[in-house]
Amino acid sequence: MITRVTAPLRDPNNSFVTTGMITDWLNDAQIDLASRLRIMRNTATGVSAGNTIALPADFIEALDLELDDGSTDQVPDDYYESWERSDAEYPIRSVWRIKGSTIEIYPTPEAGTAYVLSYVSLPTNLEEGVQETSDLPVELHPRMVKYALAQAKWLMNEEGMGDRAMAEYENGLPAHPLGRPRNFAGPPTLRREPSNWDGGQTVH
Repeated sequence: MITRVTAPLRDPNNSFVTTGMITDWLNDAQIDLASRLRIMRNTATGVSAGNTIALPADFIEALDLELDDGSTDQVPDDYYESWERSDAEYPIRSVWRIKGSTIEIYPTPEAGTAYVLSYVSLPTNLEEGVQETSDLPVELHPRMVKYALAQAKWLMNEEGMGDRAMAEYENGLPAHPLGRPRNFAGPPTLRREPSNWDGGQTVH
């Protein structure tokens, strides 16, 4: 893919746009595509030690969590915390949420309980001489090239060509997620509270 980016740049010696820069842009593109399309799936297995499970390094979004002592439900923070505050009551099925870089489970499973976490994953980072082919389906590789080409053209002050390449990259893609529900890893999604002025008319 690097060659497909450098070919139209008129920089045969890579003196201005280096292969390292292109590799970084290709990595940015495949992360963006994986986040938007959610097409890569993975599983992580292990045994519990307490009520937390560390998220995998390639984690984007949780799909399901299975414990060998029963089914589970992923729930929002307020629902999870309401069960934590109830001393004598337990949900019919274990509940869990994502907080920071861990999964929290209530009630705490017995030590050594096996689990299987299914999740949307990131592709392996590209690296020259190590990982030079993207894990994404081959039909997405031309988009990655367009993304990297756009970055290169903008760097070379060829804004029109860069804009055109980025438009070709974006064509047909779903909008990039700007936030995630709080039960997914990541920062909270901010929403403006309704105002008395919404949907009404100002009376003077």
